[in-house]
Amino acid sequence: MRDPDGMELEFSGAVWHWRGPAPFYFVTVPEEESLDLQAVSREVSYGWGMIPVKAQVGATRWETALFPKDCSTSCR
Repeated sequence: MRDPDGMELEFSGAVWHWRGPAPFYFVTVPEEESLDLQAVSREVSYGWGMIPVKAQVGATRWETALFPKDCSTSCR
């Protein structure tokens, strides 16, 4: 993923499915990259700890957002 200011993180992980009332697919960000995101989250978040991203898997690109699993520390 890459933001307009040039931060780029590359990682891999298993895709997991949350069925919910509306289904979503997720990849958990590894701990090291999570710490990098946490360091910039206050400057780039647009609320609730959400971090806008441009993501890419293979040749497919889209805009989405990352959000914290535990808002007790990152959503303040």
